[in-house]
Amino acid sequence: MKKPKKVTAPKRVVAKQSEPTITVGDKDYNVSDLSDDAKELLMIHEAASRALTKAKREAAINEIALANLANLIDKELSNN
Repeated sequence: MKKPKKVTAPKRVVAKQSEPTITVGDKDYNVSDLSDDAKELLMIHEAASRALTKAKREAAINEIALANLANLIDKELSNN
């Protein structure tokens, strides 16, 4: 008489996530391998990049507002 085969639950497959990298020039670096100073510089760079984007948006808003104000002034002066 044969023994019944042992049944086990299927193994969970966990996908290995790739490690975050940064590319500088043509070279890739694992973020976890960077020094604390390099990581701090990367954070400062990211913050400066966000600030620059915000400043550009604000400048565009101000240019639009200035153009609209100039049109309103022109319209007001032509009514007098």
